[in-house]
Amino acid sequence: MKKLFTTTAVSIVFIFLFAGWGSTGHSIINSNITACFPSSMNFPSNWSATLTAHASDADNRKNSDPTESPKHFIDIENYPGFMTNGYISQSYDSTLTSLGLTFISEQGNLPWAIQWTEDSLVVAFKQANWTKAMLLSADLGHYVGDGHQPLHCTSNYDGKATNQRGVHSRYESDLVGGFQGYIVYTNDSASYVSNISNYVFDFIYLSHKYVDSTLYGDSVAHALDPTYSGTYIYKYWELCGNQIILLMKDASKSVADLIYTAWVDAGSPDPNAVSAVNSKQLSSSSFTLSQNYPNPFNPATSINYSIARKGNVTLKVFDLMGREVAVLVNGEKESGNYQANFDASKLSSGIYFYELRTDGFVQSKKMLLMK
Repeated sequence: MKKLFTTTAVSIVFIFLFAGWGSTGHSIINSNITACFPSSMNFPSNWSATLTAHASDADNRKNSDPTESPKHFIDIENYPGFMTNGYISQSYDSTLTSLGLTFISEQGNLPWAIQWTEDSLVVAFKQANWTKAMLLSADLGHYVGDGHQPLHCTSNYDGKATNQRGVHSRYESDLVGGFQGYIVYTNDSASYVSNISNYVFDFIYLSHKYVDSTLYGDSVAHALDPTYSGTYIYKYWELCGNQIILLMKDASKSVADLIYTAWVDAGSPDPNAVSAVNSKQLSSSSFTLSQNYPNPFNPATSINYSIARKGNVTLKVFDLMGREVAVLVNGEKESGNYQANFDASKLSSGIYFYELRTDGFVQSKKMLLMK
């Protein structure tokens, strides 16, 4: 499986071998996102430059964050139901319960990683935390880009099963890098997505349909030029170039759709508003407990919460048995927005719950620690 690389040297190879569309491809995808934003968003011009500059941040985290690699792929044929029905369970909770964390980590959790990032983006928009929103959008662009790369949606991700080792980098790096000047496209305006889960799984399934043509193009080009040199590259592009342009175009549009949806779901905040993250005053009189980010995490994560009025606040973490494992907040707080950091370095992998209590308000959410 892709995640089972242990030494530093091999980990570095992993990053370059399985880096989605490669840095060039991800930059192209992210640079075409804001062109799809409708005029109602009125986002500043620095968004495009930021999304492009941080297009490969997610890849760069693989060496330091062991939970990162599974977010970039899904060996979908290995999930129950796909080979017989053409689809798998879209519920992460039920999949975790039935298959276990080890299985999901080894086979990839790409479609759910996209949804987790989308949820976090909604929170950032609600807080008017524009810097975080841009970085999350860049990550979203990377994951969605991976979801439109056929070889990130198959267990035969590097051609081992078809005697085509190395096809992964030849497809996403050699072709995209060599013909990047031909990858030019425009898109329609972003649209609202009413069902995020269906939307994400639909393009994962569609991407998988291109696996056969991706491998076929490589085999035909290799038959003409076993050295994988000029003749091979030109033939492979002739056979799969239009496919690559289409997939990257669809990726940019999909990212724009998801960013637009997150912005609308957050209440369409003014992109010129001052960040509310460090503000001590709430724009609305409500209590809120946000989903932790990152999630899954290892070993640290952050939890944002809002207090409508002054009062005693507790924020605690519990394991699946209901045992208290950490107290993050316990004391009086003024009204405002807050962030608590949770270090789980001494805890084992698994599902945990965190609970906020204040002034009659009680809410809990679950989070996943993956080591």
